Amino acid sequence: MTRAVYWYYMQSKVALKTSLFIVALVLGISTLSGTFLTLKARSDLEKDTAAQRDEIAKLDQTLERLEREKAYDTAAQEAKKVAKAIEKKQKEEAAAEAARKVAGSVNVPTSSTTAACSKPNTHSDPTRIDVIVNKKHCIQPLTFTPNTLIISCAGGDSAVIATTAVDDFKALCAAAKAAGVPLGITSSYRSYQTQVSTYNYWVGQGGQIAADRYSARPGYSEHQTGLSVDFSSGSSSLDSFTGTAQQRWMAKNAHAYGWVQRYTTANSATTGYNAESWHYRYIGRSAAANYHTSGASSLEGFWSISGGDY
Repeated sequence: MTRAVYWYYMQSKVALKTSLFIVALVLGISTLSGTFLTLKARSDLEKDTAAQRDEIAKLDQTLERLEREKAYDTAAQEAKKVAKAIEKKQKEEAAAEAARKVAGSVNVPTSSTTAACSKPNTHSDPTRIDVIVNKKHCIQPLTFTPNTLIISCAGGDSAVIATTAVDDFKALCAAAKAAGVPLGITSSYRSYQTQVSTYNYWVGQGGQIAADRYSARPGYSEHQTGLSVDFSSGSSSLDSFTGTAQQRWMAKNAHAYGWVQRYTTANSATTGYNAESWHYRYIGRSAAANYHTSGASSLEGFWSISGGDY
């Protein structure tokens, strides 16, 4: 080997070692860089995971608070229902006590099978929707009980009404709800015995003369026919119905479904009762349409039946 060749060989060997060293160095740096990046990514992930855990913990706390609030609201609503039920029970007990105090002191019919309070006429059959019950014409027989059903007023309050009025009652309630004025119910069918307690209660409150202006004596109540309903706007107070959107809608539309306001200021002398904006009587769609357009102010005048006080 010549000196020139040997020198070239040694230079090549040095270059190869240098190249190998550089490659090893680059690979080492890459490995370190990869390790560093891996460690950094792991650190970032752990930070993100910790942040997520914090968010989940906060969310859990919020859900727990909402559940507590919901439970509180539910308990409060149940408490209101219980309080309302207690109040209603107390009022019923007070009414029953008042009725017991005045029982026997009121001049009402006593026969359970016949009645001398009214002579038979074309509007005295309580099974017909054109029956007239007023202070001159009592129900015959006094213990008459109609065929009734318990019907919800468009998913709201329920009424006990005669089966002959069911379909138009449903239609009336559905139309009112669709118009944005859902109707409540405060009273519907009342039996003879229930009316005894009801009337005696009001006598006990203000005397018989006052009671006769707004409460029917037993046997003289339209509610016993199952054809009358006292509507409301959601309040339990009858007087609060006047002037409400429900009352205005009923005055304008009820006749289209067979219902008419029975007691008004205009017919007070004929019916013997104060005006009641909430008390509606079912007479059927055809008769109600004729009544509405006839200009008659009372069913007595519309059907030529005597009225007035007892």
